Parts: sequence; C-alpha cells; structure tokens
Amino acid sequence: MPFFKPPTNNLAPYQLELLASIFRTTWSEILPRGYRLPRAEEQRLQSEISDRLCSLAAKGLVDPVMLQGLTVATVSVHPRKATRRIRDAEH
Repeated sequence: MPFFKPPTNNLAPYQLELLASIFRTTWSEILPRGYRLPRAEEQRLQSEISDRLCSLAAKGLVDPVMLQGLTVATVSVHPRKATRRIRDAEH
C-alpha cells in the first residue's frame, strides 16, 4: 500500500498524523483490496489523494469523515480497460 506523501505545507505534525490515517482509509475505499494499478498510476493517485487531503485540511476542514468523503468524491481513478476472455465453446 502506498504511503501518505504530503506536499510542502504549513500543517502541524498532529494534523499530518491524522491525515496519514485518513489517507489509509481513503486509499482502501478507492481501491478494493488486491486491486493493482500500474506503478505510474499508483504514484499519481498517491500524490493526488495526499494533495487533496492537505488542501482540504489547510482550508480548515478537520472532520475525518468529511475529509475522506470529499477526497473520495473528487479524486479520479483511471480504470484499466476491461478485457473480456472468450472461451471456445466445447463441442
């Protein structure tokens, strides 16, 4: 699982600790267990979630449920295209 990567900011250490915890639950809500992203997409998503959480906290939002909900609602995951396997019919 990726880790919280806060951008340069003016948040207090206790806020960053809280955001790291919210990051973990947010990550789990966005990506189901066992779902794998390509490395570049994982890093992009990791940064986007971290940035969004810090931005919301810097604006004064402190409720963990609201932080997580707004982040989940506004972060974009670019799903992989589904491929469908067609099995030969057995005769």
